[in-house]
Amino acid sequence: MIPYQDFTHYLSIPIATRSSRPQLHASFARFERETAAIIPEGSVLNPDFARINLGRLNLRSKNRIDALSKHLHGLDMHEMLRVAAVNAIDGPPKFSNLPYRGDAPCAFGVATKVDISPLKVDISGIFSPNDSPSRTRVLRASAIDRTHRLQHFQYILLDSLFKADFLANAFHTAIGVVNTALPTGWGHKCTFDRKTRKWSYPGRPKSHAADAVDLINGWKNYDWATNIQLENLGVYVLGSREKLPGGGAREKHMTEVDRIALP
Repeated sequence: MIPYQDFTHYLSIPIATRSSRPQLHASFARFERETAAIIPEGSVLNPDFARINLGRLNLRSKNRIDALSKHLHGLDMHEMLRVAAVNAIDGPPKFSNLPYRGDAPCAFGVATKVDISPLKVDISGIFSPNDSPSRTRVLRASAIDRTHRLQHFQYILLDSLFKADFLANAFHTAIGVVNTALPTGWGHKCTFDRKTRKWSYPGRPKSHAADAVDLINGWKNYDWATNIQLENLGVYVLGSREKLPGGGAREKHMTEVDRIALP
């Protein structure tokens, strides 16, 4: 298994499509406006780069990137989606078989029929994935596939990458909304201490921890965007950021290394 810290790229499904972008922009703008007293400037993510991060990849050379591209383009996405539809009837996949960051994800339900239509998701609610809601630095919204195929499709895809030694760790199917480390991380390089096995930003001010209990309760049933068809699977490196007037930073560019059309 690849050590957790050894990753260079993200495997993601972008959700900011031509049809979904107006919904996402309106929802993110409303959220930023109504939570300005709680969430620091620059902490709300750019909706143009909203994506379902499926996992982190270890691609430290051009040969590794080329090998991953060959692997991904060699997969039969139509067959994977068909198998995912069949497996969704039997219950959730065996999440414990993959190196998830944090707890393995929960299953949203069980399918009652085999559905081979294009994958679609609703973006709903908000939650704190790691911290206590009373002192949280990260907030996410759930990506929910009402046919229950997405988690199975993700599992089949990531299992193939894990066995091929590309996958560093897997993610839950969620959309990033808030990350208070973005403003405080401006201009500070992240380093990994192999002895303590922890990340740190030498000289960086401590990230703001917000009391988001009331915020989460108020937005837990909010629909950010609905009926989003998932069009592409992409491999990305971290993009550049723009500095905001108040001293924060927001992602302004995302570099796509490869793209694979989804059925």
